[in-house]
Amino acid sequence: MPPHSSHLLKPLDQHYGQIVEQRMRLGFNHIDKIDFLTAFPKARMMAYKAQTVRNSFTATGLVPFNPDRVYQQLTVRLKTPTPPQSRSSDTQSSCLQTPQTPRQFKRQMTKTKKRISRHTRSSSEAIGEVFTRASKAYEMSINKLTIAQKELHDLWAAHEKEKQKRQKSKKQISHDQGITREEAQALVQGQIEASQAVTTAPAEHELPVSHPPV
Repeated sequence: MPPHSSHLLKPLDQHYGQIVEQRMRLGFNHIDKIDFLTAFPKARMMAYKAQTVRNSFTATGLVPFNPDRVYQQLTVRLKTPTPPQSRSSDTQSSCLQTPQTPRQFKRQMTKTKKRISRHTRSSSEAIGEVFTRASKAYEMSINKLTIAQKELHDLWAAHEKEKQKRQKSKKQISHDQGITREEAQALVQGQIEASQAVTTAPAEHELPVSHPPV
């Protein structure tokens, strides 16, 4: 029997399976244990009727024996097997593919050299196609290399710019751009200490007070 067609030989699948499918379409797709035990006797009496059993065996061609009832339901299509490709055709198809890796490129060039060494008129077109593919692969590789070099250069430039930015933030900023927070704090602290020293230290150049003669 073909795959997925064994149900055609099962009487219960032919008749009772259709009843179950009809019930499921109406929404009867779940039943618990208590409801099942309650409904089973009645369902058994309704299902296993003599006429229903006869119809099931008749639909499967068992009683009366009639295999044509099953054959008519089969949809089998005979397929002609595809002949295996020859080794030469496989070699030629592999040579006509665009190489994607250096290994494939080297292998294709080796095969091309062998074909050139035993060159014939029939293979001239194939050899030209191989070289066209090879030149295309080389052009693709050059384009990818150019793009990769441009991306690497952009990454290097961005890295250098960020490095210079970090070094610049650590150095003293010019007056037109202001000063850093640390420098401002140090400047304010120095002014505070200087003012405290002036207010607390005695005057060194103060003249002595002269007392009037008695």
